[in-house]
Amino acid sequence: LDNYGVLTFDGKFEPLAVEECKRLREETGLKIILISNATYLSKDAENRFAKKGFLKNVHYDEVITSGQYAFEEISKGELAVSGKKFCVFGTANFKRLEDKVPDIFKGSEYVYTDDPEDADFVYCGVPQIINSNGQAEDRVTVDDFIPYLEELARLRLPMVIANPDEMANEG
Repeated sequence: LDNYGVLTFDGKFEPLAVEECKRLREETGLKIILISNATYLSKDAENRFAKKGFLKNVHYDEVITSGQYAFEEISKGELAVSGKKFCVFGTANFKRLEDKVPDIFKGSEYVYTDDPEDADFVYCGVPQIINSNGQAEDRVTVDDFIPYLEELARLRLPMVIANPDEMANEG
């Protein structure tokens, strides 16, 4: 089952879907695997779900995220890019600026740089900018990113995208 739009809407689990997952597991023995194009790891998804009462081995059996898939490729050093230095477009879903390296890159041979001129590729994070207070703010149009995207285009850097949504229906 796809997570967003099937089980969750606007960050909340649909109660009927949650109960149906539990019933299906109990009455039919079906194995329920959730898929999500979230950029975080599968274990992080399990923890987030549990906090909302949607439990592994009660409501579902496994969760697979695109972040997990990206992490596994990154861990093996097998991204289809040349070079090991990356910069981040948007944010990496960080709460503090010093945590800007996305979790999916931590412990890998890839190295973060703030300078696109020094980067071999770009990791596409969450479409946010950092405001004057140092906080990440969501953006709903590409307009705020045009200058940075133009710079990246000039540098002809390849982009790694763990969540390839063209549009997000949130808020």
